[in-house]
Amino acid sequence: MKKQWMMSLFGASALALALTACGSADKLHGPEAEPPPAPDVTSPPPGPDTHGEPPAERRFELRMRGVGAEGFTSMRLPISRVSVTTLEGKLLPVQQRASVLELATAGHSPLLAHFDVPADLERVRITVYFADLGEFDRHGKHEKLDARGAPLSFEAKVSDLAVRGRAVLALDVARSVVPFASSSVVLPSGNLQY
Repeated sequence: MKKQWMMSLFGASALALALTACGSADKLHGPEAEPPPAPDVTSPPPGPDTHGEPPAERRFELRMRGVGAEGFTSMRLPISRVSVTTLEGKLLPVQQRASVLELATAGHSPLLAHFDVPADLERVRITVYFADLGEFDRHGKHEKLDARGAPLSFEAKVSDLAVRGRAVLALDVARSVVPFASSSVVLPSGNLQY
């Protein structure tokens, strides 16, 4: 299943304006120790007892893959943070796993983050914030990449995430790297895959 996303013309204009304005076990028991007491068969075993109910939370992965990267030998995109929220804005637990992603490696989708979603939620909002300067090599030329633009934000159905336990942001590298003044900027273009 895919979901298309692209930065709006308004967002691109705002980015261009901003860039212009800003400048570019406790004890061991030996044989002599007393055996542990027999378990009490009237009490439930320790730990969560769900009686066949689904878990209270589900864990998912967020990955990013570069597509359309012909001519690129490297594309290092810096990530400052990832947030996952309910549609009402309540933050959910996120463990970011990378701060820089190499996106020019064909067929590889680096792990960006793990996140936990309560079982009763149907949709979440995922936002990826890019950081400062990245870099890329294309056709033998090394260039800096300004990634300080607007964050990439999208909604995802939890039922879609549950199909494979992850979402993959497929970033169209060639379309997302846009020449601007004396360098290039990231204007994210691509789709969401589950």
